[in-house]
Amino acid sequence: MNSPVRALRIMKVIFLVYSVLLVYRVMKMQVHLHEPVNSAFEIAIGTIALLCIVAGFYAPRALPRLAERRFPNAPTAIRLKQWTMANVLSMSCFMGSIMFGVVLHFVGAHAWLVGVLFGAGIASLAFASPGTPPVEDDGGPSQS
Repeated sequence: MNSPVRALRIMKVIFLVYSVLLVYRVMKMQVHLHEPVNSAFEIAIGTIALLCIVAGFYAPRALPRLAERRFPNAPTAIRLKQWTMANVLSMSCFMGSIMFGVVLHFVGAHAWLVGVLFGAGIASLAFASPGTPPVEDDGGPSQS
């Protein structure tokens, strides 16, 4: 049971290092556009990115509950895979916010919005906790 937790910790570190390096590299690139980006486009993309962060915090709790309702007697191995998948999806949602920041940077959006999306994505990756994995059944006699 320790292996998926360790794999998620390693993935979290890799996601964090990648996102910091990506943000550093993107911020070094200069973007020269002749006309400014539409503010409605900025607001729409920024809102979608913030919704990705909300989804990233919501996914690890909601997806296992949905799976539990559909398959109430699933074995522990299946529940562990669902828990791992929900946490990987959560980290991907946080990375989505950073990617939306990259897009906004390249289309010439305001620097403060790009910085907010980068910062929110990296902070979410850093501070999100995967929670506890599903516990293994003890294999004892079941109560009827």
